This record gives sequence, structure tokens and C-alpha cells, in this order.
Amino acid sequence: MTRGRKRYPWIKLWFEDLSSPVARQLSLEEKGCWWALHLLAGKSPVRGKLLLTLNKPMTIDQIGAALSLGNGEKPILESIIDKMVYMEELAWVDDCLVITNWRAKQDVYPSDLSPKNETDDADLIPSELTPDELPIPSELTPDELPLDDRRKMKNDRNPPKGARKERAISDPTVAEIFNEMKIYLGYPEKTDKDPIPNYGREGQAIKRMLTRGFSAEEILWCWKAKVVSAGEFVNMTCVNEDIGTKRGSSSSRSRQRRRPRVPASYTPDDEF
Repeated sequence: MTRGRKRYPWIKLWFEDLSSPVARQLSLEEKGCWWALHLLAGKSPVRGKLLLTLNKPMTIDQIGAALSLGNGEKPILESIIDKMVYMEELAWVDDCLVITNWRAKQDVYPSDLSPKNETDDADLIPSELTPDELPIPSELTPDELPLDDRRKMKNDRNPPKGARKERAISDPTVAEIFNEMKIYLGYPEKTDKDPIPNYGREGQAIKRMLTRGFSAEEILWCWKAKVVSAGEFVNMTCVNEDIGTKRGSSSSRSRQRRRPRVPASYTPDDEF
């Protein structure tokens, strides 16, 4: 435990956790395991990280033991970890599992800790529960903040499109692919409108294809072929679904032999 800090005896659960897009993809058993991982992360020496000691990450077996899972329940733990890593709710950082949105969901405010009136539990005084340095952005909960501050917090959680774009193109290979896509679609010489509708979504699909072993040239080739066929912009999610298997497989080689001819360039003025 970090010196000068005390553990909170609770974590927060949110109503949205019952019906969020992530929650809809989980079975009831997986939801229970996911919430139990939150409880375990809340007890950790560093909240939000699955740690056995201050500097020692928990292994999968140690996490299962801490959650009192039987042998038949271990696949559920492995399944929820795989799903949440894929959905970027969990991440492996230096062999340690980290809940990625811990700070956003678990920020603590004085009013979370202090009795609001004499009828509340008077034994729970702030000096007993509050760390010496509260990791909080404000001394008020979001509902207690002035309207302008609430709007600012909302904007911080939902950054403008430009901020999402900067995050999406931080990978140099993804940035190179985006640049080639824009040039191919005639931006900025033929049109002043950025042809990429959603950098975050397109970037995620590109990263998945790169992870599967495809090169930037192969991704762009497949995308251009689809643009020629459709006569309009085609998102990279469709390319990811249709591009095939990893390079070197027999199905991949057969796809390469059947490649259609793709024009060297395309502008919005071209007709299909």
C-alpha cells in the first residue's frame, strides 16, 4: 500500500453497466466475473491494477484463486479477460492487467465519503476514509458542479472530432494509410472536404488488419478495389471482413491470383 493513502472499502457500480454496448456482449456469468475483477482491482495496492503486491502483478491463476473460482469456472475468467482486452476495457501493461477506464468510473469526491446530515452514519468521518491526497479533479461531484463546469467535464469525456483524429493517427503506419486514402480520393486537390468520415473507427479496423499480418500496401490495395467496385467511399471495417486470412496461407495466395485490376488513382470526378 502506498504510504499516506488508505483503502476505500467500496467501489462504484453504474446503472449503465447493465445495458451498455459492452455489457450486452457478456453472459450473466461473465458480468459477475467482470464486476468481481473491479472489486479485486479496488482492493489492489494500486487501484485499477490487478496487483498481488505493490510491484508484483497477479497471474491468471492468482486472480482465479482470489475470486475463489473452481476449475470449471476458470474458462469464464479467461473469456472475460480476452473479451475486455479486445474491447479495450482491459489492457496488459508490463504483464499487469489494468482496467482502462478506472479513473473515469471510480473518481472519489468528499461527498462520497462524508455524512450529509446527522441521520447518516456518523461513525464514517472523512478522516477515517479519505486518503491524505485525494485523486480527484474537483471537490464537488458532477451533479454539484456549476453548469459550465459540468459542460467542461462532458467535453473532457467526449473530446471533439479533432482530438479523436489525433489519437487515431498516432500510429505512423495508420497515418500513412490515411494519407494514401485521402490522396486517392482527391483530397485536398480535388475536394476540400476530408473524405475520412470517422478516424477512430477506420483506425481500429486498420490496426486489426495490421495485427493479422497484412501490410499497408495490401490493405490499401483491397480498399481501392472496393472503392472502384462500389463507386464511393468504403469503410475499412468492410475491408477487414473481406480481406481474407494472413499472408502466406493458400487462401491468401489464391486471392492474390484473382486480384482485379485497380486504377492507379481516383478522384471524385471519376465515373464508374
